[in-house]
Amino acid sequence: MNIIGQNGNDGLHYEEEFDEDHALDQVLNEMVEEKKEDNANKEPYILKVLQQTSRQAQLLYSDGSTDWVNKKSIKDENIIRYF
Repeated sequence: MNIIGQNGNDGLHYEEEFDEDHALDQVLNEMVEEKKEDNANKEPYILKVLQQTSRQAQLLYSDGSTDWVNKKSIKDENIIRYF
């Protein structure tokens, strides 16, 4: 921090004050940015099935997007296929 007084004093005798709130804000902002980067790298997952036909299903993904897919391509552990 450069403090120059009216008399030309360069401020070398002034000490910088440590602002705990500002330091905490910086740490929290860094943590939020890291979390956003982690979430951006993950693939969206299926939240729920919106509509179904005999062959297709409209899916809602975790990122808010929707898509029509063939029912056979849905990988679900709870579905047992016999044929």
